[in-house]
Amino acid sequence: MMASMHSIIRTQLSLLTGSHGDLALSTAELVARANQQLYASTAADKFSTLFFGCYDEQESTLVYSNAGHLPPFLIRGGEVRALEVSGLVAGAFPHAQYESSEIELKAGDLFVAYTDGVTEPENAYGEEFGEQRLIEALLRHADRPINEIIQAVMQEVIEWTGETTL
Repeated sequence: MMASMHSIIRTQLSLLTGSHGDLALSTAELVARANQQLYASTAADKFSTLFFGCYDEQESTLVYSNAGHLPPFLIRGGEVRALEVSGLVAGAFPHAQYESSEIELKAGDLFVAYTDGVTEPENAYGEEFGEQRLIEALLRHADRPINEIIQAVMQEVIEWTGETTL
C-alpha cells in the first residue's frame, strides 16, 4: 500500500507541479486525486492514511491536507499543538472530500509528523508508548538538532518495549 501511495503521489506531483516547482492545485485537490487513484487501483478493503504538505520557504508557511493520518505536532516555545485531520483515509471512498489548512512556521519551531510505528509499540504489560509519551520525549529534546531528536525518541521507544531494536 505504501509503495502504491508513494507512486501515486509522485505521479500527481509530476503532473501538477509548475515550472517553478509550485503546486498547480491545492493540497486538498492533490489528496483527493490520490484518493481516487488509490481507490481505483486497490482492493476494496485496502486504504492508507496520508499527510501531504507543501512548504513555502519565502512565506514560511506550510499548506497541508491530512487524510486520516495521525495529527502532526507543532512545538513552539514549549507548547504543543496538534494539527487538524481534515479528511477520511485515502482509498476507502472514491469521492471523499479533503480540506487544505495553513500554518506559519517560525524559527525555532519543531514540526513533527510521525506514524503509529512510534506510538503503538507496547511494553511487557501491553501498554502502548502512546502519543503523550511521544509529546513528553519531544519536549525534552526539542532544543537539539533534528537527527538527535529522532535518535532520542527512537531510543525511548526501544527502552519502552524492552527490545534492542524496532
